Amino acid sequence: MKNFFLLSSLFIFGILVTAEGYFRFFSPQPIFENHTTANFGTPNSFRPKLKRNFDFVGFPFEVKTDSKSLRSFSETPYKKQKNVFRVLCIGGSIFAASGVNNNETFAYYLNKKLNTKASGTNFEAINAGKNTWELADFFTYFKNEGYKYQPDLIIIYFHTGELMGMDFSELEADKLTLKRLSKNQVEITIGGLNFNERLNPTAAAALNFIQSIPLYDFFFFNSHLTRILEKQIRERLIFPVEPSQKSKKLNLKSFMENWDLKPGDLVTWKTDYGKTTNLTFYQSKAAIYNIALARFMELTEKSKTKVLFLSVPSPKEILGLEVNFSETKPFQTTKNPNLYWLELLQPLTEIQNSSMVPLNFPNKIHWTPAGHNATATIVSNFMTAEKLLPLNPASSNIQTKTEAFSQSLRQSNNRISDLLKNQGYDLYIKGMVNKNLGRLNQAESFLTRYLKISPQTQKPMWHLGNLYFLKKEFKKSIKFTTLAVENGYIKTDAVYALLGKSYFNLQQYDKAEDFFKKALEYSPNYFRNRLNFARLLFSKKRYEECLEQLLTANTLFPNQIETLMGITSVYLKLGQKQKAKEALQNILKFAPQNQAATHALKEM
Repeated sequence: MKNFFLLSSLFIFGILVTAEGYFRFFSPQPIFENHTTANFGTPNSFRPKLKRNFDFVGFPFEVKTDSKSLRSFSETPYKKQKNVFRVLCIGGSIFAASGVNNNETFAYYLNKKLNTKASGTNFEAINAGKNTWELADFFTYFKNEGYKYQPDLIIIYFHTGELMGMDFSELEADKLTLKRLSKNQVEITIGGLNFNERLNPTAAAALNFIQSIPLYDFFFFNSHLTRILEKQIRERLIFPVEPSQKSKKLNLKSFMENWDLKPGDLVTWKTDYGKTTNLTFYQSKAAIYNIALARFMELTEKSKTKVLFLSVPSPKEILGLEVNFSETKPFQTTKNPNLYWLELLQPLTEIQNSSMVPLNFPNKIHWTPAGHNATATIVSNFMTAEKLLPLNPASSNIQTKTEAFSQSLRQSNNRISDLLKNQGYDLYIKGMVNKNLGRLNQAESFLTRYLKISPQTQKPMWHLGNLYFLKKEFKKSIKFTTLAVENGYIKTDAVYALLGKSYFNLQQYDKAEDFFKKALEYSPNYFRNRLNFARLLFSKKRYEECLEQLLTANTLFPNQIETLMGITSVYLKLGQKQKAKEALQNILKFAPQNQAATHALKEM
């Protein structure tokens, strides 16, 4: 019997050695990131007791996880002691948090700030963040694991742009119907909404088994056979969306791929959480997100836990480089007394303007350590003011417009400050803040210095092009915008629109028309491109064409005052006084205090 087991072992060992040799020489397997595992019912969580160095857009940082797979700054037991107030921070890569160490995260700073407040309560902030997690993962994590910590408050967030890449295949419902009521009136019914990560339990168990083998990391980094085996398992972690899948629920992604919605449609949403009427086509994803958020609230209310929802802006929003319309963000359709909503754009913009310390990593929505510090301060103040904490609201706010606070943000960024300077990013921030504050000469100085550090970088060229447009130096605007494109800046509708506006102001209308048309080719559904072109057509007295562009713009984004005022002017030029009057009356329906429309109506 012993000889049998020995021979069997040798035979298996021989097969493994042969397979390893084959993959090593004929099909080598590259090393991939193996710091994730399947846990909590999700296909993607941190591995427990992980300690590893990473690089995020050129910024090194260390990730440590506890025995419960959390990237928290300290191990937290499930059982909560008396006089402890717990905050569970559930999120994606912003909380996770890319680019910063464990003691530089939002949860770390929030914990620190709460415990400096004078009270007889101890505060514990727990970081339950993981890259790529979305609302479905928040729900799954809290349902299977997070509730064990008995949190008094949960903090989750939504960031700008999230709806564009959100995986709606993780949402399913008992009932999904779309009914067209008229040419542009649609009714969508969603009943029994739930979350389904579509996790394959067999593959999850296999991945956990491999990662539990002694010396797993040694085998992973040295064995091609181990890597190919793990790769095959990871590819099977998630069940595909198919009619034959075990769940009898209806998948949201499949439903959305086949629904009959058009840009001009107004939609009524009938859900388990109430009815919302007259939402636009562009609000569809936000409407679904709101329903999913209501389902998340159902789960948390069973644990008698309040939820603070953060709306996280992009760096471009903070620096005034873009405006994201409300249609692209979640909104509160029904009031829930346990849901608190905090828009971070204004307070983060104020801190960015007063401190000029980089709050975000270059070209990323992720916060620097200073950004984590600043946001934790804003949230701490909000929690106190809204009486979410057992504190006196008047006694504990941290002032954010002081030099002392700015200095604390600079200290937060000490570890990465040289890297930020070497990239010129600190000069970029100072340039953009000065531009936003109207200090154009100072902004020009900082951006020019940034360009000297990175002479081939398109970003300072592009922003100098915008800056010179504001300074009404249109020839310089054209020069630097063109330089940006020649050095690789992506040709977008914004580039063509800026060139078009510059040529328009130089009264070179034919060149302006060429660029406005190119802007429309890139983004025909962006109403601002229609308005720019309409303005040119108005100047060239091509009123019928101008009206066509304005009416299209109004269809794309209804009831923008600038569009309706333009329509009024064209109708007057065409001698259609009654239609001009109706356009002005339309403005006053939703903007009764608009003085321009009121005055124009009186003059008719």
